[in-house]
Amino acid sequence: MNGLICGHELEYKCMFLNPIIALSSLISTMEYKLGLITLLALAFQQCLGQPFTNQTFFSNTCSKIKSSRNYSKRYCGWRLPSIILKGNSNNLQARTTVGEIGSVCGGMLSSEFGEISYKENKNYANDENCSWVIEVPGSARIGFNLLSSGFEECCDFVTIASIDSDGVLQQPTFKLTNGTVDGPRAIVTFSSDRSERGTGFRLLFHKLAESGKRDSCGGSITGSRGVINYRPEEEYTNNLRCVWVLHSPNSTSIAFNILRSNFESCCDVILVNSVDPDTGTLRNDSTKITGENSTATVEASLVVILFYSDHSRMGTGFSLSYESSGNEVNPNIQLSHESGENVTVEYSQHAHLLVLASSTDEPRDEKSTTALGLQHGAFDATDSCEYDSLAVYTPFRNGWSTEFAFPNDTCDATLPEDRILNLPHSFVVIYKPLERTGNNFALAYSQKVYACGGVLEPLESGEIVYKENQRYFDLENCTWRVQVPHAAKISFSLENSGFEECCDFVTVNAINATRALQGPSFKLTSKNRTAEVSGSTALVTFSSDRSVVGTGFRLRYRKDECGGELKPLERGFDDIVYKENDRYGNDLHCEWRILVPNATTILFNLENNGFEPTHDFINVTSPHSGVSVKLTSESTNRPFSVVGPTALVTFFSDGSVTGTGFRLRYLKTTVF
Repeated sequence: MNGLICGHELEYKCMFLNPIIALSSLISTMEYKLGLITLLALAFQQCLGQPFTNQTFFSNTCSKIKSSRNYSKRYCGWRLPSIILKGNSNNLQARTTVGEIGSVCGGMLSSEFGEISYKENKNYANDENCSWVIEVPGSARIGFNLLSSGFEECCDFVTIASIDSDGVLQQPTFKLTNGTVDGPRAIVTFSSDRSERGTGFRLLFHKLAESGKRDSCGGSITGSRGVINYRPEEEYTNNLRCVWVLHSPNSTSIAFNILRSNFESCCDVILVNSVDPDTGTLRNDSTKITGENSTATVEASLVVILFYSDHSRMGTGFSLSYESSGNEVNPNIQLSHESGENVTVEYSQHAHLLVLASSTDEPRDEKSTTALGLQHGAFDATDSCEYDSLAVYTPFRNGWSTEFAFPNDTCDATLPEDRILNLPHSFVVIYKPLERTGNNFALAYSQKVYACGGVLEPLESGEIVYKENQRYFDLENCTWRVQVPHAAKISFSLENSGFEECCDFVTVNAINATRALQGPSFKLTSKNRTAEVSGSTALVTFSSDRSVVGTGFRLRYRKDECGGELKPLERGFDDIVYKENDRYGNDLHCEWRILVPNATTILFNLENNGFEPTHDFINVTSPHSGVSVKLTSESTNRPFSVVGPTALVTFFSDGSVTGTGFRLRYLKTTVF
């Protein structure tokens, strides 16, 4: 049965092809020569007018692809390796073109990105029926774009449909201009009738993100051809700054083409800027790509692509194809795209330069920034004023602005003292060493609560996290203002720290309404981790000296339960509960201030207590009358009242034996 092939089961009979049998005996002793494969492909077409597909090479097994209830085709089960093209992980792509194996009518392609070119500039024949089976590994959806076509549109057409692993159609076929099918497999069919003929077509296919999953806002890409997808079928958000860094080795230019887009043309834009690998700078040569200006070519092999959306009307995203040309050998470039709460990027010692990008794809506080600094490393220099260079850029709608450049134009190699830049969350950093050996350099940044100081949101509890498990720099001086509403005292606890304890430290001070320091200053270290300050506002300071540096810290704070200004009681009743059924500490002096608007008197009842009988007690005082009532362990369930709308409740414990806390109920009343 060697050489048995199958045609259309309704119109053709299985037959032996003697030329194919002869060729099959040569295949085992020869490499797959281009001419041989072309001849084999032509033999298929001439004898059957039908395409070939995947199965084992020279197998006589035929697989069914069912297109409807009453129409079934058998495709010859012979795999031709020349059209099963796979790329590497950085540049998965496949392509069938005239230049590679002729105008092949059908085949199979397996790739994340690829192209079918069939008689693009040649006349096709009548009654052609060519099918290509496409598999996009790991894809839940496949996007298609008909880049060019010259066929008779009334009667000749390209259709696509999703198929399962057995070749069974999973959804109806539809005529194609641009479209999407469920992945990971699809069948593309070109059909012509018996009337007027035209020229063929070129079709692009590419992997799309699974429905419901968001495409990555930004990334790093090394490759010569591909498609960048960012939410082409769904609405994006405002204030996006998505950055892709693209390097195309062995090329001199990169061509871009928007395959699909519907973003706001007036205000949202794709910008492409080239990078000069010799100087390590981002060129000020922004090329704008929009829905109306959908193609562009950039004369460079290393580019930065920015998708910028403003705060007004939104649209749907885009699919942007890129293809490089030229054969110039490029240096080794290290690309990195990292967006996160806590990031460190090490320079690879053998790269010509490092290009690092970060993106913004979610709403953030406008005052929120990313703290970027040198993690470790030093800049090399020569006597001729040549230095390792470092440049930091941030985006705006028409391009990029330089936030920092080292060395500067005056050849001053002095870095800022703290070596920290507070940037927007989207930026590009380019580091270029003088030599590619011996360099030890890293950048660290965080988008969390690593800002060096600030005014914190008023909360009853919170934390300050500054470079926890990350190295800080010498001569840092960061100050945070902590506000805990209605707190009589604020408790602090140093949960984690790695700073140099002889010389670097966290201090806590209470401040008054004029922000002047008051009371003692508390220095927190690994041996003294807690502090308590009076009042509702405090100042936290982290300082480092010029010597050894360490890692940062995590400091928690909370409203102390012992005392405070209670919310005004409008109606009903409320309770002061302090360590009820739990043991309290020694030497306590806790004050609660009570306000009951429009009350003539306030009624109190000590519902529960476990005081040490002789020395621990509560005083309830009326500021209006000056009368004070003392409550001891014997005062439970003995209601009393004080005159006026305010009261001061004070709990005292001495330095001896302790007990458990209490529940004191109070309510507004005018009749007793």
